[in-house]
Amino acid sequence: MSARISAAGTYLIRSATVPAADPITVCFRIQLVTDRNVTGTPFSLFNSNASAYEDVRVTSSGTVLELRTNAANSASSADLAAGTWYHVAYVRSGSGHTLYVDGQSVGTLTSNVSITTAGITFGSNSVSWVNARFQDAGIWSAALSQADVQAEAASVGAAARTANLWAYWPLASDANDTSGNGRHLTV
Repeated sequence: MSARISAAGTYLIRSATVPAADPITVCFRIQLVTDRNVTGTPFSLFNSNASAYEDVRVTSSGTVLELRTNAANSASSADLAAGTWYHVAYVRSGSGHTLYVDGQSVGTLTSNVSITTAGITFGSNSVSWVNARFQDAGIWSAALSQADVQAEAASVGAAARTANLWAYWPLASDANDTSGNGRHLTV
C-alpha cells in the first residue's frame, strides 16, 4: 500500500509543529504514476506565506528531479521513469543542499535561504503537484550522511536510523507517524 496523490489540491500536509529547516533530512519513496510533462512538487518545506521554501521538484519535463529554494535551483541527473519506485532523500546542512536517488548523490545546491518553517507537504506545494504514490517518508532533524541515506534506502516500512528522527510515516494504510512522536500528516 501507499499514499496516492492524483489531483491538484490533494497532498499530505503537516502545518502544526513542523521541523526546523536546517539541518534537515527528508527521505521518501516515490513512484510516478504518469509523466504529466509539467512541473510538480514531491516535497516542500515552507514559511507561513510560502515566500521562502525548500523543494524537491520535477522539472517541466515531468520526470527530472531538481532542488529548488526561493533563492536558487539546481537540476539533477535523476530522470524518474513512471511506474518505477525510487528512494529520494533531501539533505540540508547550512547552505549546502544535496539530493539523493536510491542512495546516490544526483544533485547539489548552495543556497543560504532562511526559513521559519510553517508547513511541509508531500505530493504538492498547493500550486504544482505530481501524480504519484508515496511510501516510507521520514524527516530527521540532522543532516544524514550518504551512508545513512543508503541505509534508509535499504530499509522498508521502518526507519533504519532513529537518532534525531522527527517523524516517520510508512504511508501503508494511513498518514500516522510511527516514530512515537505523534506528528501525523493530514490528507
